[in-house]
Amino acid sequence: MPSSLRAAFDIPEDVTYINCAYLSPLLNSVVAVGRDSVGRKAHPWEILHKDFFEEVEALRAVFAGLIGAMADDIAIVPSTAYGIATAASNVELAPGDNIVLPGAEHASTYHKWRVRAAESGAELRTTVVAADGDWADAIIASIDAFTRVVSVPNVHWSDGRVFDLERIGDAARAVGALFVVDGTQSVGALPLSVAALRPDYMTCSAYKWLLCPYGFAFLYVAPAHQDGTPFEEHYFHRADAGGHEGRLEHILDYDSGARRFDMGERANFITGPMSLVALRQLAEWTVAGIEARIAPLSEAIVDGARRFGYHAHPQGRRVPHLFGLRREGGLPPALGRALADAKVFVSLRGDAIRVSPHVYNEESDVDRFLAALKAAG
Repeated sequence: MPSSLRAAFDIPEDVTYINCAYLSPLLNSVVAVGRDSVGRKAHPWEILHKDFFEEVEALRAVFAGLIGAMADDIAIVPSTAYGIATAASNVELAPGDNIVLPGAEHASTYHKWRVRAAESGAELRTTVVAADGDWADAIIASIDAFTRVVSVPNVHWSDGRVFDLERIGDAARAVGALFVVDGTQSVGALPLSVAALRPDYMTCSAYKWLLCPYGFAFLYVAPAHQDGTPFEEHYFHRADAGGHEGRLEHILDYDSGARRFDMGERANFITGPMSLVALRQLAEWTVAGIEARIAPLSEAIVDGARRFGYHAHPQGRRVPHLFGLRREGGLPPALGRALADAKVFVSLRGDAIRVSPHVYNEESDVDRFLAALKAAG
């Protein structure tokens, strides 16, 4: 990996963007492909039937490689919420059952399980964890013989507190519960293997740590669930649809693996090529390499912020690419505006400054952030 990657992105020198958990910037190479791709539909006669399939399969395969899966295990979906809804529609729930979620879970996950619990008469259990506590301990303590679903992120979206997915997954499987993972704030920045973690479903949006355009997501479906019911019905996820052009009879069988769960308009001729470039770049850098690149910058920020009264969770309970900074007595008034005026961009989530650097950040960004934090009081 080159010593500096800032030039691979269009980030002005006077801008400190440490907010990838909100939206990633696009690589310059991705933007260039996007400009070319916008014009494809101006000449629709040049878009061939095979293009609805080949680009999708390439995208599926590259993403699978990032998480240690097979291409057959991956569905292309429009959002994390859609991925969670697909999992939720494939689990049977009844009165007396319960669903376990972390407290302050992201809306894309929380609301679907809340609705499913209300529909079925199941109990929705949202766990509470102490400020210095371990999420895994809290989740596992909420699991019992009547738990049918355990749905957790790898990293809490608000402050980067990490979930021990191995322990949580083992506890879920011990009672026969469905193990569902939201990888939106970790996949692409934190090494993860579905072969080791064995989730039943794992979904993640592509516009954050995967450096892709906005508007779609991925869904991993374990082989044991690949005969489930898709969220929608269409032509493209049917068996041998690629060889069916122009024929009038309907195909009843689904395509192989998790492809039956693909969204209908999965072949996006603009975002698809852009995303392929982004994911291939991530694969070249490697997720482990990305994590190693980000970690020293994060520690420099945490150490520097400590001088101004801020603290983060201990290293073992947070990840390098996303962490919260809190201060006794709360954050300064108008902190967000003060940072933005200094062209330092973060997110405020609850009582924390959510800091989320990536490979485009450098030591100068650390210095600018700390200077702006000090000036904000």
